[in-house]
Amino acid sequence: MSDQLRFAAEYDFFEREDGYPGLESTYGFHFKSKSEIDIGLKYQAIGEDEVDVINVFSTDGRLKEEGLIVLEDDLYFFPNYAATTIVRGEILDDYPELEEVLNLLGGNISNEEMIHMNYLVEINKQEPKQVAKDFLEKERAIAMIDIEFKQVVKSYKNGDQVIKDLNLQIRQGEFVTLLGPSGCGKTTLLKMVNKLIKPDSGDIWVKGKSINDWHTTTLRRSIGYVIQQIGLFPHMRIKDNISYVPMINNMTKSYREKRARELVHLVGLPEDMLERYPRQLSGGQKQRIGVARALAADPDIILMDEPFGAVDEIARTKLQDELKHIHQQLGKTILFVTHDISEALKLGTRIILIHEGQIEQSGTKEDLIFHPKTPFVKDFFGLKGFKAALNEGVMQQLYGDILTGDTSMEAFYGQIDARIS
Repeated sequence: MSDQLRFAAEYDFFEREDGYPGLESTYGFHFKSKSEIDIGLKYQAIGEDEVDVINVFSTDGRLKEEGLIVLEDDLYFFPNYAATTIVRGEILDDYPELEEVLNLLGGNISNEEMIHMNYLVEINKQEPKQVAKDFLEKERAIAMIDIEFKQVVKSYKNGDQVIKDLNLQIRQGEFVTLLGPSGCGKTTLLKMVNKLIKPDSGDIWVKGKSINDWHTTTLRRSIGYVIQQIGLFPHMRIKDNISYVPMINNMTKSYREKRARELVHLVGLPEDMLERYPRQLSGGQKQRIGVARALAADPDIILMDEPFGAVDEIARTKLQDELKHIHQQLGKTILFVTHDISEALKLGTRIILIHEGQIEQSGTKEDLIFHPKTPFVKDFFGLKGFKAALNEGVMQQLYGDILTGDTSMEAFYGQIDARIS
């Protein structure tokens, strides 16, 4: 059939060993005609029916626009070049973790993906940065940014600057704990996300959109919010407190009732709680209902401002365990303010230490405790941070062994001394 077709390629393709001579001998092609053509005119020539076959890169975006068929090289004449992405420097500046991600992706990006991305850039004239970001988010190579602070500044009336040119990105599904001394700006930072406090300058983006472009009511209804005071409506039963946001969002009664039942179980309470009033609940139970209410409209983001600060130690520990389980189960993005070092380290997938309106250090608990970047970080966590980082399961086992007499504190200290010496 090849003797009925017209073939065109750039000049050097006819001269190269891995070009036309090798192609002809490998596949036995004998085209009706062979012509040299400028590399930029190939698609025009085939589109105007001047030729029937051209050689192009199999990842060229114009293949998709022209509707051309790529012949399969089933004899593997051409080298098997792995498709990969070329990333602009500013993308790596925005997402420094991409270098490792792209190295892992390597040649796993298919020709079809490359054709599509090249088509979006070359034909649809989309920004390469956005095309690359969309691809990586689709592949879950990077998480979407749910909350972003861009050069945010906030001062109060006395002129004291509580937030100083702060930049921060919070990715989808993160549990970020904001930690720091009183007055450092952590609560101010949280309240700026849902527009309870307005920044003096800079911008805050939520779900890819500036909060200035969000209608305030819509923004607040799309974000769960839990505070220490809880704020349950005393005249409403618990089921109506939980389903308040779905109600004002015009959800059906059957949906609201079903959602209330689901959530009361999720936060570890019996279903008969739904018929009670807030005055009939303990402090810990009220906090659980506060969490359930924040989840009722199924928000992607939940803001929590020292929610467990007013309950006793036993209730607080149970609430922390339940919240950690809920995060693992639902994958919500949580921004959690606390002054308690142990709480921050226990809950956060990332801990951010705020000092005088700026981020002193951000990272895992191991980063902040064992690799402090400044003397303030080292002094802030100190021995208490080290104790909080100890494996809780191991410590419980040790405690149990001491109670049963299987070991003793003296024996435990002896083992430590032996390791040190």
